[in-house]
Amino acid sequence: MCRTRPDKTLQTGMIQNGFTFLEVLLSLIITMMILSFVPLIYQEAQKINQLSDLSDESEWLLFRKQFLDEIQHAHTVQISVDTISFINQEEKQITYQHYKDLLRRQVDGRGHEPVLQNVQETHFYQKDDEIILEFIDSKSKQRFLRFGKE
Repeated sequence: MCRTRPDKTLQTGMIQNGFTFLEVLLSLIITMMILSFVPLIYQEAQKINQLSDLSDESEWLLFRKQFLDEIQHAHTVQISVDTISFINQEEKQITYQHYKDLLRRQVDGRGHEPVLQNVQETHFYQKDDEIILEFIDSKSKQRFLRFGKE
């Protein structure tokens, strides 16, 4: 006969399947440290949004300066709803036109130079001796460029 040992299924200690107080405290500290960074991340996101608005503004100012410098010595200005073209000093035809979501510049019908991005609508028209360029961007902000025709 085989001799069998009695199973020791009864344990003298208590089985712990939960967290100890120390583990809970450590988890709470780690969670609080992670959550303390949320306001800093939010502030940085706000700064990035402000800088993107500044880049839109600087893009607009750069376009204005370039366009006005270029058209100052131009002749034979032709205007349609979303296109303005003219002949510059070098006798080249410069065209600004709305294309997809931007305003592009072409020289003699060639090239594709984006000068304004995120343009939703453009309206070019002439009123008396004044030429008016109206732009509406993707944020529904309306901008005007007016200049007198010589």
